Amino acid sequence: MTDTSTTKKVTSDPILPAVDWVGHSVSLIAQSTENHRLVQPDWTSEESGQVPGSGTTYRIPANVKAELTGVKTYYHDLQIETGTSLASKLSVSASMGVSYMGVSVNASAEYEYETTFQTDSYYGRLPAWDEKDPAVRQDWRKFFDVYGTHIIIETFYGNSYKMRVTSTETSSMQRERWKACIEAEFLGIVKSTVEVATEEEKKAYKKSRERSVSVEGGAPQQSAQLVEDPANQAKYEAWTDTLIPGVNDNITNIKVKSLYNLLEESDHDSHRAAATRIKDALKYFLSLLYVEWEFKCGYGSSETPIPAFDKAAVSFMLGSDDIGTRIIRPNSEYQMKFWYDNPDKPRTMHMEQTQSPGGLGSIHALFFVETPRRPIKIMVHVERFYKEPAGYWARLKSKMTNTKITLYSQDAAFWTPELQSIKQPGNWRSGLSTMQHRHTRCCPSVGQLAAMPPYSSYLGAFSVFALAALGESRSSWTLGHGIEVNWQSSSQQLSIVQANKTLLATVPGQNFLSASTGKDQWVGANGNFNYTSVDLNRCQGQNVTRVTHSSRENSVSGEDVSIQGYLQDCGDQSIGYTMSFWVPKTLPDRVAFDVNVEPGHKRNAPMNKLYVTFGSHASEDFYGLGAQASFASMKNQTIPIFSREQGVGRGDQPITALEDSQSWFSGGNEFTTYTAIPQYISSAARVFYLREEDTAFSEFDFTKPNAVTVRYDALTVGGHFMQADNMLNAITMLTDYVGKMPTLPEWVDNGAILGIQGGQEKVERIVKEGLKQDCPVAAVWLQDWSGTHSQEAPYGNMQISRLWWNWESDSKLYPTWTEFVQDLREEYGVKTLAYINPFVANVSSKADGYRRNLFLEATKGGYMVQNSTTNGTAIISSGKGIQAGILDLTNQKTRTWFADVLRKQVWNANISGVMWDFGEYTPITPDTKLANISSDAYFYHNQYPRDWAIFQRSVAKEMPLFDEMVTFHRSASLGSNRHLNLFWVGDQTTVWGVNDGIKSAVTIMGQMGISGYAQSHSDLGGYTTAFHPPTVANSSGAIGRSAEILGRWGELAAVSSAVFRSHEGNVPEVNAQFYTNSSTYSYYAYNARMFKSLGPYRRQVLNNESKTRGWPLLRMPVLYHPDDSKARQISYQSFYLGADLYVAPVLDPQTTKLNVYLPGTDRNRTYTHVWSGQTYHAGQTVRVDAPYGKPAVFVVNHAHSPELNVFLDFVRKENGTVIRV
Repeated sequence: MTDTSTTKKVTSDPILPAVDWVGHSVSLIAQSTENHRLVQPDWTSEESGQVPGSGTTYRIPANVKAELTGVKTYYHDLQIETGTSLASKLSVSASMGVSYMGVSVNASAEYEYETTFQTDSYYGRLPAWDEKDPAVRQDWRKFFDVYGTHIIIETFYGNSYKMRVTSTETSSMQRERWKACIEAEFLGIVKSTVEVATEEEKKAYKKSRERSVSVEGGAPQQSAQLVEDPANQAKYEAWTDTLIPGVNDNITNIKVKSLYNLLEESDHDSHRAAATRIKDALKYFLSLLYVEWEFKCGYGSSETPIPAFDKAAVSFMLGSDDIGTRIIRPNSEYQMKFWYDNPDKPRTMHMEQTQSPGGLGSIHALFFVETPRRPIKIMVHVERFYKEPAGYWARLKSKMTNTKITLYSQDAAFWTPELQSIKQPGNWRSGLSTMQHRHTRCCPSVGQLAAMPPYSSYLGAFSVFALAALGESRSSWTLGHGIEVNWQSSSQQLSIVQANKTLLATVPGQNFLSASTGKDQWVGANGNFNYTSVDLNRCQGQNVTRVTHSSRENSVSGEDVSIQGYLQDCGDQSIGYTMSFWVPKTLPDRVAFDVNVEPGHKRNAPMNKLYVTFGSHASEDFYGLGAQASFASMKNQTIPIFSREQGVGRGDQPITALEDSQSWFSGGNEFTTYTAIPQYISSAARVFYLREEDTAFSEFDFTKPNAVTVRYDALTVGGHFMQADNMLNAITMLTDYVGKMPTLPEWVDNGAILGIQGGQEKVERIVKEGLKQDCPVAAVWLQDWSGTHSQEAPYGNMQISRLWWNWESDSKLYPTWTEFVQDLREEYGVKTLAYINPFVANVSSKADGYRRNLFLEATKGGYMVQNSTTNGTAIISSGKGIQAGILDLTNQKTRTWFADVLRKQVWNANISGVMWDFGEYTPITPDTKLANISSDAYFYHNQYPRDWAIFQRSVAKEMPLFDEMVTFHRSASLGSNRHLNLFWVGDQTTVWGVNDGIKSAVTIMGQMGISGYAQSHSDLGGYTTAFHPPTVANSSGAIGRSAEILGRWGELAAVSSAVFRSHEGNVPEVNAQFYTNSSTYSYYAYNARMFKSLGPYRRQVLNNESKTRGWPLLRMPVLYHPDDSKARQISYQSFYLGADLYVAPVLDPQTTKLNVYLPGTDRNRTYTHVWSGQTYHAGQTVRVDAPYGKPAVFVVNHAHSPELNVFLDFVRKENGTVIRV
């Protein structure tokens, strides 16, 4: 069916030339009888004055009234956007599909939704109108920007076939011949009644015309075929056969109602009062449009006046109150531009119009900007329908049952006398001038105009289906304890303050929340995990629609403050959110928060991660975040929070590259770490952390100078933030939540814990020799108690020593294990520590046999993490030749079984401690199966280290020797610290490296101290032997540990650590050992004595500050000197041991003199070098001697105490000792 317009002749006009123009529209509109009423009378009588509303992204609900005629209803997606997001989408284009003023519909048989209707109430800022008050005007501008002026109350459905043809070079053709060309083009659908005069004329017509086709509704395949060949009658008939009312139709019409009309219908006084305020404010803003207007209509190469204004649109402009309810047919485009042509004459504005092909029917909305010389493009949708031959409508109708055909045309009743006069040539300009609505106080001065913020009021945009705003304007809400939440709509800033002290503030004018879709791409192997971030459709906008108090039982006031609104421009949808704040009863010195973001309406690509952003300042530095080894401050870094193997090298070259070449990502990088601790403390003493239960992957982005963004891989997250008076007290506030580490037994102060492998005979021999060397020996750590086997090294014939993970004493190395442990205790006063991890390996191939095969028992009992693909145990690999399963700690049966193993096979020997290794290997693949966890393994992964610590301590508490136990871990989650009394920094390489060597051990201890882990230490000498390709000089390729680094690491352990424990390393034969020769024995014994001499001072710090306040033993200089820019950047070069000692260890080879920066801005602060007695003042770099055995140690401010004197006695005694390597 074809509907062609008539050729229009415009007589001469003194302003615009007369032209001939032609155009035509082909429209088949089939409307079903189905419609949905989106607004029901549901006024509340509550005094709060709430009105019903819904979200920016709105699904047609299942429980609203549907007026149907016996057809099955499939609810389609209806999206209603705010003015801000709408403006970014409006652009001049040939077609915008089925959309209208921010309302867009995806409707076909593929879309089926059954949802529940959620009614929310929104509070906005609607003060009484006062046009003289700039703040009030600004509030109302923002209100109209967010909410618009109308809401959609009803939608109508149907199907359509449309074809539009534009011809711009036909002015020479006669009307009849042009019509013949049109009808000839649509042979097959439109029967030609006029023959084409000549073939040449037909060709000329086709050459000059452009055609666009739109098919809406029906089956997708038939729709697509008709679009490709729109004049094919067979395809047209096939398409109409697929039209099923209520199943695959689209929105054809919408019914809208003004906000104030809706409120006026309420029987609630506050609603009607709000309606009055809306009208008063709207009149003022509309009065700004009274300026003289000038119209141009461009159509091809010609111009003509456009005498067409819808009455409703005129009412909008003039501020009339009788707009009422109208039915609008969405379709074509219409473009306008407004601008001021002279800032000295702000009352003069010009408007340019460009008509779309198809004719102008009506203008349904006007937008404007109040800023001079700031033009904006505006689009409104218009449609003009023409009368078609009745036979063609009958044909279409015969293909559709239970439908009616609705014809639209311009209604003469819409035209006012003023507009009628515009129709007459020459009168259009004067006619408009008679409509000017003059207001003597309408326009601001030039200065006021220039100072206005660039807010746009999108009048008439059919935006958020919700309302708002009743009651008095307010910007502050109390939380209790003198804490307030402030929301400044003018600056778009959220702040939380207490006694004029800002606890948290967002960045003015920027989103503080966002969300995105897309799953990060993770790859994992051998405990090494790496990822690629995927952030799709990240929301670009945000609004706040409501701030209110809500009931909350665990807050000091019994309430929280909830902020609600929408994240906008999230691809093609908007997302609702709620963010709540409260002061917890149990921790009233901080503010708790909780964020919930909706997933959106796209089932195949839901939102799945959120972003929380708050303000910082360029000079603020950030510390903590767990075992960070490569940075002092995390400023300018993005820190991932994920527990994994830290890697070998971690960026130190060439070690990292060599490791990566042998095994995927085994070298790691500067951000890989064993811990997953989502917290930080800043140099401004601000504390932030996520809740313990929020263990999903997160990133802390510190790269922006004025903001911090936390990216969290879920749609719900919470935490706490607070402001301390200094950084040390900030650690106290942190540990008030996560807990403080249990006390270390005092026996660890007595000397060294010797790390030895090789069996009973070797261990006893080394203990005897150590005691002869005047080495205080407190304990032995025997990690090989369960047996060892060899693992092939990357190069040469070298073998790496690995353990049998079967957790029973090895009958070959320790044939009388229980008796041996007791003998060491009774004969030498030496305690014994062992080794455990959460793996169980198959020991079927163990050469010297076994009593139990725990792997087989766990397999039979289902005690290990499972894999649903293989329908068996998820196998963990830790290098060549090691295949094992990991204990499923979510399974209570696993806990019961393994607790029994520990009681009967580990603690039964009366050992005094255990290294609880690993904890970061839990697989994260979708087919990982856990026995009892509500979320998948990906979200549980970061929780496993804490569960591992909780489990081991729960068993240890049952043992008689619990009070003397040392339990140390390398993996950790937030809150693990309260379940272990010692942290160990993990497997460092046996080199001088920054990222993964002796230097990194210092940095990790410092950052872990700021993360709540007060008691830490490292493997003295390091653990991991790195390899490089073999050479003639080094056939194995092993980079062995030197005697020098072993000695210097012993010095570091003596003056930094809570425990002095050595390790042979994973390739003992290439490493210098403390027992290698008399020199290494002597150096080691000396360092152990130095450690012991610091015991009383160290114990005083641990008991008085670590135990009660959570303060770490090793303290980064920034903790005392946040105002010293140099101190902020010190990572491993120096540190405080407690408050009274300042230490600069020697961490480079062949170095006997050190340049040491003495931090502080107080020139009265002093540092006395213990070896020389020289005193220096703060704020300078000094050069001191540091021969072997003499790390640079300074007494701060001439401190003295009986405990410190024990160490100073050692200094005086050993000052003349010369150590040679």
